[in-house]
Amino acid sequence: MAQPLCEASGPVDDDMRCAVCLDSWQKPLMVRPCEHIFCWHCVRDVTTCPECRGKIESFALPHRLIVKGSEGVQVRCTECGKDMPRSESYAHVCVPKVRTAEEAAQIARQSGGDAAAVAAQRARREEERRREEEEQQQQSRPAPVE
Repeated sequence: MAQPLCEASGPVDDDMRCAVCLDSWQKPLMVRPCEHIFCWHCVRDVTTCPECRGKIESFALPHRLIVKGSEGVQVRCTECGKDMPRSESYAHVCVPKVRTAEEAAQIARQSGGDAAAVAAQRARREEERRREEEEQQQQSRPAPVE
């Protein structure tokens, strides 16, 4: 099962932002010798620093205060909207929100039990419901008087 994407839910200091993905650091990794810091997944397969283009000789963990600061950044799951510290996002599993047990069973059958597919289906249904509600509100408004 794919891990849900979690992005910073509030402002992030530019000094704690990855220059590659532009989000708060996720598992920060320092590039040597230039000592620029990026998310581990943004630099794990590169041979030159994305910021200064210098040759990467090795990787190191940044100072523990940097790691601790990055783990405390508030993030929001892009699938279910839950807010949490970055440190909790690595183990986060989305629970699909459904209105009835019948709807949950139908989504599970259609997706083969795949959580990502369930979340995508849920998002489509919520969008359809939102559109229907907007249409109903527009129809129930009185016509403007001229």
